[in-house]
Amino acid sequence: MSHFYGKISNSARKTMPTARGHKTTGLDVEACSWEGKITTITRHVNGVDKFEVWMMPHEGAGDCFMLVSGDIGDKNSVEFDPLAVFKDTSTDDLLKAVNGMI
Repeated sequence: MSHFYGKISNSARKTMPTARGHKTTGLDVEACSWEGKITTITRHVNGVDKFEVWMMPHEGAGDCFMLVSGDIGDKNSVEFDPLAVFKDTSTDDLLKAVNGMI
């Protein structure tokens, strides 16, 4: 049984595409443009469903920066700009740090 469920609610398609993710896999969703992409990452960690929303490069364009993170369903857990300490880090070094976190 799936733990996470994703859908594309607005697109040029006539049908609504969906995706499922399990506690062990999580679910990642990307919305891309030629200027970059927004990636939403969901994971089940130590009994808690967590999320991160990232601005990331796409096809070589755009910056890498975490916009927000927290526990799904808990507004008090939300952190804005949690990686502000990395804002002067190169995109390659930031991507390495991100990969080490997830």
